[in-house]
Amino acid sequence: IQLFITGDNAERWSFYSLSGGVTGRFQIALGAFEPWLKQPISWIFGRGAGAFSTGEFSDKYPHNFPIEALTELGLIGFVVYVLIIGFTVKALIALFRMYSDDPEMRSCVAVLGAIATFSTLLSLKQGTIHDPGAIMIWYLVIARVYWFEQRALEFDLAEEEDLESDEFAYEEYDETIDDDYVDEQEFADERDDEDEEGLERNGLAPA
Repeated sequence: IQLFITGDNAERWSFYSLSGGVTGRFQIALGAFEPWLKQPISWIFGRGAGAFSTGEFSDKYPHNFPIEALTELGLIGFVVYVLIIGFTVKALIALFRMYSDDPEMRSCVAVLGAIATFSTLLSLKQGTIHDPGAIMIWYLVIARVYWFEQRALEFDLAEEEDLESDEFAYEEYDETIDDDYVDEQEFADERDDEDEEGLERNGLAPA
């Protein structure tokens, strides 16, 4: 590893640095939760965007997207965040099932899901509601791809149904023509029989 990174980076990824970072993030999260829990009125609507920066911490935000959404935007903001995650997961599953027999497209869906998952996990370490673009953009891309592919699938199914209905109508038309022909032929045969019977009664039957 030392061939590719500097000593500062090696120190950053050491056990002591990582454990200290986890402890620091945990303290920041508690610092965001404590004043929120002490104010029941804030549980619904939150303490307001940017409220964390008014505390005693040197950090300006909690470094955790869902915690910041809950404490600063309240349960309303947190529910919206959960719904966005839920709709994204639902769209990903639907896309994966849609292309279960297409390896190339299934790989593309897997890559989209991996990027979105990585962005979500990263938001638990350094995400903020004040700059959600890098996180939310992948949710929007997945939703847009799902909407487009779903519309295309519905269009293809509608075309197939129209084609089947046209073929069915043509077959019915064919059968109707055949039935009409049979009826006309039977009527002509009956009329010939009646003519022959009439000639025989009148003694005019051909020898």
